[in-house]
Amino acid sequence: NASNTKGRKSFANDRLVTFTKIFTAEELADIIFDDIFPLLCAQPNGMDVSFLCRHLGRLLFERFCSKYKQKTGVVEKVEKIAQLYCTNDESLSVNSECPRQKWEKISDSLPYLSSEELLPTYWPSKLRTTLAGYLLNILKNVAKVDTSLFTRTKETSIESCVVHSHNQDGYKLIGIMKVHPLISRLWHSYLNQLGEISFEVNKLPMVMPPRPWVSLTSGAYLLLHSDFVRTVSGQYKLHELSKASKEGQLSRIFDSLNYLGNCGWKVNTKILDIMLEMFNNKGDMKLDIIGPIETMMQQYDYKEDMTAIDKKTNKRLKKKLHHELFALRMDLLYKLSISNHYRDKIFWIPNNLDFRGRAYPIAPHCSHIGSDAARGLLLFAKGKKLGENGLNWIKVHLVNVHGHLKKSSLKERIEYADNHLEEIMDSADKPLTGKQWWREGTDPWQTLVACIEITNALRSPDPSSYVTYAPVHMDGSCNGLQHYASLGQDSYGARQVNLTPADKPQDVYSEVALLVEKARQRDASKGDTLAKELDGKITRKVVKQTVMTVVYGVTFVGGRLQIEKQLKEMGVSNDIIFKASVYIVKEVFKSLQEMFTSARQIQDWLTNSASQIALAGHCVDWVTPMGLPVVQPYHKETTERFRTKIQTVCSSHKFDYTQIPHLTKQKGGFPPNFVHSLDSTHMMMTSLRCEQEKMTFASVHDSFWTHACDIDKLNEFCRQEFVHLHELPILEDLKNHFDRKFSGLPLRKAVHGSSVASFNPLPKPGTFDVRQVLNSTYFFS
Repeated sequence: NASNTKGRKSFANDRLVTFTKIFTAEELADIIFDDIFPLLCAQPNGMDVSFLCRHLGRLLFERFCSKYKQKTGVVEKVEKIAQLYCTNDESLSVNSECPRQKWEKISDSLPYLSSEELLPTYWPSKLRTTLAGYLLNILKNVAKVDTSLFTRTKETSIESCVVHSHNQDGYKLIGIMKVHPLISRLWHSYLNQLGEISFEVNKLPMVMPPRPWVSLTSGAYLLLHSDFVRTVSGQYKLHELSKASKEGQLSRIFDSLNYLGNCGWKVNTKILDIMLEMFNNKGDMKLDIIGPIETMMQQYDYKEDMTAIDKKTNKRLKKKLHHELFALRMDLLYKLSISNHYRDKIFWIPNNLDFRGRAYPIAPHCSHIGSDAARGLLLFAKGKKLGENGLNWIKVHLVNVHGHLKKSSLKERIEYADNHLEEIMDSADKPLTGKQWWREGTDPWQTLVACIEITNALRSPDPSSYVTYAPVHMDGSCNGLQHYASLGQDSYGARQVNLTPADKPQDVYSEVALLVEKARQRDASKGDTLAKELDGKITRKVVKQTVMTVVYGVTFVGGRLQIEKQLKEMGVSNDIIFKASVYIVKEVFKSLQEMFTSARQIQDWLTNSASQIALAGHCVDWVTPMGLPVVQPYHKETTERFRTKIQTVCSSHKFDYTQIPHLTKQKGGFPPNFVHSLDSTHMMMTSLRCEQEKMTFASVHDSFWTHACDIDKLNEFCRQEFVHLHELPILEDLKNHFDRKFSGLPLRKAVHGSSVASFNPLPKPGTFDVRQVLNSTYFFS
């Protein structure tokens, strides 16, 4: 037995050596130096070895994929296609061709070269982890430093560059890898001299239009592999997606993402220079510009009258704040550094989908899906004249991002902007030394961008001919509830979320706050002490977040915590804050049930259906109206242990499709995920209409962006496509899919006395006609 065990270990080591020979010693050293040492040097207390193994294993596989593509001719094929794709040769395209069709046509014209979709066999997590552990063990044993080189002593002192130890974490021992302090100092000195920050290529925008999506694995970056749908390895079987792709079912979705990716961007240099000036000085927390951390930590310095307990609490809060501020400052440093790098360039942002079909940029930095500061840094690369109504739409956009009159009529918003032209121009001319009216906005950086555009347009000889590059946004009005109201044909709910024509936009948050306040007054009149103490505390701001997220499945506990946070900011006493938040969240849920009866019934039907499917041993799945197969990847958590040369590595998996579905997550996740798949469908349908009109289009889920001159067209298209979407029998098709696939399957435990899966009838629809959306001014505004 001992000899067999020894033989197995020898075979495993030989196998790992074989894989290391794929790379040259120089390539392995580059990976360690460029990606592992920065992580170790940034953490003086050491890095978790399990994390390092997973991270290094991923990097090794990505490097292997690059070498594989080079060897098999994929690189040559992609380079040739890209050269022809970026030319304006009329023989390669016709006007009706989209980017996907053009790329496929060029690829078909080069049959003598390798297939550009050729990929190596995927390395399983065990192989990646054990290979990484093998290399880290070599690093630990081989990397040495002579510490005497940096002292005046003549004696040689050789020490390990990397130390492997274990820390106690509760009942567990955590493997930690640390670098020698001398190496850390040398590394930081090297970085200071270098003056640059390095990033992986797929963490940055592209300097050419992205490779069009033509299949599930072919798109986005030219050579780096990207998946069309973001999945974790082993998350679920992809045969449904593969089948849909081969049958051409995903073509319109490919085209929509290609259109989003072909939107060119550039940096707003004026905003960037202002941010850099603030970042390099004291910063400004209100504007999300984190300054030097030491200055901001002074408020937590010890006071003479502090007790020992106060000092301990203060130390803990100071440490927590330091970590938070450091993370925020580094995130901002990345954004500003990348923006400065692309200062004079046009760049593109490739996109892919999450499992629900929502589009996200692949590169996390310098994208329009981010904070107010991140959005303020971006402009469209292509400019357009304002035209007849463009200036008014920028004024509306200004008031929207400023936030003070967002729920007023369009006419009132334009008048508000006209009445504040002096402040607007002062903000544009003297953003840091003037009255700084722009700082009062909800989104101050986007407010400043709009101030600059309005000022430049008004000072031009002809405002209608002024060329603007700034995006103008049209946002859905509580978009999740809009979809629920349309699904249930709920007339009252539709009116609350602006699906019906009105002179002014309805504000569902204020309506809920009003209903909760009426309930409080009623209870106070009956002598309820808590209701009396909450007098004046029930505001729109207190209930807004809970109302916004209840449609996406927020629980009672989650809603209570949201309201508690708002009450704390209002100064409500800690003695009553728990009871107060419980009281308010109960009334919020009750009010929403009164206002959106149909939405609650549909949510309950979706939850009950998901429960039946999960108890039958399956994950909930459906097909979106655009044809995208969706599977909820929630399974029971499992833990794998891999023995590596350096230590045993544990890896937890929540997405292993071989395990039984996680009942609670399948039930709780289905209603919000289903609605997210609908809002992504609406976005894609709208984007394809905009593509037909050659408009610039970008989106952040239910916020659609284009040039000011095209807002009227965008408003028309997004309403028409919403109507087209909800004229489809969405719930009926979903129930038929469930009946066909899951009805009659045995359940793990009986539900309502039944031991087999069965689905209740759909809730009875109301009388709302979705075509009223076509005439609703404030559906998106």
